[in-house]
Amino acid sequence: MAADGLLAGSVGQILGVGPGRGIGLLFITMEIIAILVTVSIYRYPRLWFIERELPDVI
Repeated sequence: MAADGLLAGSVGQILGVGPGRGIGLLFITMEIIAILVTVSIYRYPRLWFIERELPDVI
């Protein structure tokens, strides 16, 4: 993230600005998305019993 970039005033105050900060923002964003997907899939009750519903494959 550049010092005079679009997110420097908001996210840049938390993460800082300079080299490597943009990839850090990308990592944080992707981890938040991964956590949200994991929680939403965990809350889907049909997936809890997927081994009972699917037939065994030989």
